Amino acid sequence: LYDVAYLGSMPNMSIFMPKDGKELEDVLEYSQNVNKPFAIRYPKSEISGKYNVHTPIEYGKWEYIKESRADTVLISNGETLFSAVLAAEKLEKQGIKTDIINARFIKPIDYETADKIKDKKIFVFEEYIEDNSVYIQLLEYYNKLGLNAKLYGKNIQNNPYAVATRDELLQMSGLDADGIAKFVSDNIK
Repeated sequence: LYDVAYLGSMPNMSIFMPKDGKELEDVLEYSQNVNKPFAIRYPKSEISGKYNVHTPIEYGKWEYIKESRADTVLISNGETLFSAVLAAEKLEKQGIKTDIINARFIKPIDYETADKIKDKKIFVFEEYIEDNSVYIQLLEYYNKLGLNAKLYGKNIQNNPYAVATRDELLQMSGLDADGIAKFVSDNIK
């Protein structure tokens, strides 16, 4: 929950969060040639997402899981990305079309993609606290540019939690597929 907050504050630190086992294998090989601190945030549970998209890793670049020029973009990473994919299917049934981005680099963020989506409704879902998160970095970037971006973020709150499984914690935080779909739907209306 707290690792992105403290790792993100370190100068020149890179933080990567793979979406599945294939991407974890790829980043382990890729990271051997990075000449700076490089943290890999891997899931604590079995990865349930099955993806047809596996683009080569480029430093600081995100990956589109679904790109359809929709007005709404869902951004996530790691295991929560699969919840975002499931939420997108639910939203589609409500008539809400979305693009989905794998923000596999938490730090640095992909500024090129951030510029490309700046005029869309952007929803960021992350399973760690907000400090140094993708959401906060995007917010700071858009504010620095003087943009009034339609940016919404949902992270684990920085509160003490009773003992809970990962799935229970994500459900309590609204980061499961149903919670993500509801958050997007509520903020689009």
